Amino acid sequence: MVFANVAAFANPCDGISRTISEKDKQSFAPEIARQLRAQNSEVVSVRVLQYFAYKEWRVIYVDTQVSDEVFLIFHGSPLTGRYLDTLSGAYAMDEEKSVYDQLMNGKSRGIPSKLARCIAWHIAKSREN
Repeated sequence: MVFANVAAFANPCDGISRTISEKDKQSFAPEIARQLRAQNSEVVSVRVLQYFAYKEWRVIYVDTQVSDEVFLIFHGSPLTGRYLDTLSGAYAMDEEKSVYDQLMNGKSRGIPSKLARCIAWHIAKSREN
């Protein structure tokens, strides 16, 4: 009898909250747009597409309607703090480790490794889920 390694099939985002209420989407969007506008004056509004939360960290995927969709990394709520780092553009399946390393060693230093693994996997291998 052969037993598959269950861990090999586990989703790295198991245990990461993916649920966001419409109320939170509506309250986060204007603040995120304001923060992004400081870098790109063309950003008028954003639409929250996806949400990842673990401990006190948040990663919010938004559509700016003027550039590529972007993942914003927050330590805390976007209502009380500015995003620390961004990830955007296309990543190949074999870039999962480089995304993870960027999260762990870049401007979002301190992000829990569980959340960084989830985001790296999601970006490189499963953007739609």
